[in-house]
Amino acid sequence: SILSPIEEALEQAEQRGEIKHHDFGLVAGGLLGMIEALFSVPEHAFFEEMHLEETGVPLPVQGRQLMAHELIAVMLSGLRVHDSSYQP
Repeated sequence: SILSPIEEALEQAEQRGEIKHHDFGLVAGGLLGMIEALFSVPEHAFFEEMHLEETGVPLPVQGRQLMAHELIAVMLSGLRVHDSSYQP
């Protein structure tokens, strides 16, 4: 399944001591679902209205890929081991 490589990457990060969680299948499914949901976000949500002074043309500032990277970073930061008292 498409979840297997995500789950394996999370397990490898746990083995390196970077993250910790008791159910990486759940985390992988949530991560995949979150990224898939980006396709339902309206296109205008990915652009900031910045204009070139010379032309007045809107410049794309963000896109789905950037938003996906940001969401992944936020999710993984929440998984980082912050102290040794974690117990599943």
